Amino acid sequence: MRAPSTTRAVLLPALFVAAGLCPLPASLGATEFGATHLVFEKTTAMKKVTASLYMSIVDRSVKNDEPGNRRRLRCAVAAMGKRGALPARGAVVLRLQGESGGASWQGSGLIEPLDSRGEAEFDDDAILDLVDEASAAGARPELFSITFDGGKGKKVTRITVDCIQERVDE
Repeated sequence: MRAPSTTRAVLLPALFVAAGLCPLPASLGATEFGATHLVFEKTTAMKKVTASLYMSIVDRSVKNDEPGNRRRLRCAVAAMGKRGALPARGAVVLRLQGESGGASWQGSGLIEPLDSRGEAEFDDDAILDLVDEASAAGARPELFSITFDGGKGKKVTRITVDCIQERVDE
């Protein structure tokens, strides 16, 4: 099954960057090392949409990557209705999940509203605060839990959520 053209338009640039086929601008100052993609297809009101996805907090291909290393997370949400593209409204909620004393652990959530382009960004300081919360609880964070919580808007037929995690060079 072919990906819809709007999905390809959002996902392909991320894949090219991840594969090293497209150099990042020098002014960006970060290295992309994780991306995830979710398509929610069900005709429903935007305010009733809740879509979740997960991403590893560490890059397992980097020998010494630790949860406390600086990183940022950017998400883009695209909405489609019966008559075409719609503005995505709502927020992205970011939590850390892991293990504490052999039991599952989940941290508190950071909420970032979508901007006018349907994007949300969690900076490295905010993510470090989540890692510090995990440390204080005696937990080892393993996953980012990323949830799109739909806001007011028209009825949608498809929501696409793309997230990219970048390590920030200090």
